[in-house]
Amino acid sequence: MKNLWNDNRILAQRNLGPTCNQTLGMSIGYNSRCYRRALGRAGRTKAALKPDAQPRIFSFHNQQEFRVSSMTKLLSSFSSTHILLCVLFMVLGISVLARMGQPLRIPAIGQPLPDVELHPLVHSTTPMSNQDFNGKVTVLHFWGTWCPPCRMEFPGFAKVAQQLKDDPNILVLSVSCSGGSEDDLQELAKQTEAYITKVAPGLPTYCDPTAMTRMLIGKMLTNGELGYPTTVLVDRHGIIQRVWEGYTPQGMRDLADSIKRLL
Repeated sequence: MKNLWNDNRILAQRNLGPTCNQTLGMSIGYNSRCYRRALGRAGRTKAALKPDAQPRIFSFHNQQEFRVSSMTKLLSSFSSTHILLCVLFMVLGISVLARMGQPLRIPAIGQPLPDVELHPLVHSTTPMSNQDFNGKVTVLHFWGTWCPPCRMEFPGFAKVAQQLKDDPNILVLSVSCSGGSEDDLQELAKQTEAYITKVAPGLPTYCDPTAMTRMLIGKMLTNGELGYPTTVLVDRHGIIQRVWEGYTPQGMRDLADSIKRLL
């Protein structure tokens, strides 16, 4: 009984204000109304401390409903502008993927051949210009003895030139280059002659002494300049139909087939 009185007294002190605590300290035995009020509040405190008999269960269905509700709120936060931007980015990505792996379009193709001025270098005596190309399928092959890819490709080019040299409708021109303006034509001719004698004896070869022809054609190519080797195929009307930049094993075979299609 004493223990119960002490417990109730402690709970009453916790739940009552300072005035009621002072009253209990002075005359707890006589103030029954304050005592009953303390017991009532103590009972409510104990009841409040009891755990919930039926806790809320967050079931799988509740989780699904929560996710659907969250997704709906997220989608509703997007404006029509956001959706339009997403669609545009998707279309752009698809177009980029569709172009991957495709060869770059060379600007020169379909364009008129610019002014050409070639001078004889070895096994040739007559200069060449655009007037000499009229009505003929023309091939301009720019290369150099100092260029390893050129040396790899030149035997294939010489074979094509040899096969077509007697056709009056075809003109195949070998243009030996030193990589810039030709400051020493005698040295260029010496090196070219030494190489051609081994690979293609007697092949007429020209030069571009001012580098103007290479500069004009180079501006129409992919990188804006002419590299080595470069082969340009022009139709009977002076329109560039094909360009081969750099060496590939099948390049000269493609050249031969392309020439036949233009005849």
